[in-house]
Amino acid sequence: MTKQRQFGFSLLESVLATAVIMIGIVSIISLAIVSLVGGEVTSDEFMAVNFAREAMESIRVQRDSNWLAMDAGLTAAWNDNLYELSGTTYDYSGIVTMGIGGSTRFSFLPNSFGDTCVGASSTVYDCTSIWYESSRTRYIQSTDITFVPASYEETKFQRLVMLYPICRDSSSGLEQIISGTGNCAGLGATWSQVGIDAIVQMHWPERTDYRTYTIEEHLYDWKY
Repeated sequence: MTKQRQFGFSLLESVLATAVIMIGIVSIISLAIVSLVGGEVTSDEFMAVNFAREAMESIRVQRDSNWLAMDAGLTAAWNDNLYELSGTTYDYSGIVTMGIGGSTRFSFLPNSFGDTCVGASSTVYDCTSIWYESSRTRYIQSTDITFVPASYEETKFQRLVMLYPICRDSSSGLEQIISGTGNCAGLGATWSQVGIDAIVQMHWPERTDYRTYTIEEHLYDWKY
């Protein structure tokens, strides 16, 4: 009597094959999720770096513009508009704002992330936030009382600049950075400001935490 061979899969083989396929699908989905999250993080970091570099360039441009103004006899110091003096108190922390004609200037009203300002119609908003102006395709910061937050899109990014004086003792050549509210003259008669310790800090939320990116440069008055 001839026996016939049975072809096909047993129940156990079918279960095992299905399990292998499911593991493969789950792995692909997990990899896709990780790639998407990683892409978002990379995009945020890219924007933060560019925002920080933009502010640093604005600081450098202000110093260089002061040099040109001094050459023309229009200003008295290379560090004009790079600090604020109220009585005897110096303020070196603030933001980069948009001035008339699109030029940048510095506002020293905010001193830390989350500081608030009052805009049009007594609207309270975060002074350190970066806003997107879609009509002109640009990003701005503002502390102006005429600012209308509803006309802009608030991004997730906050930016703060610190412009601390670099002081040098003419007798010893030693340098010291002032990070408080004083100035170089407070160190003694032989001390004067020779540069700026320029720091730009970015702050933004990332899932359940916050990220910070910082760049720092020493910008010297090598011309005067």
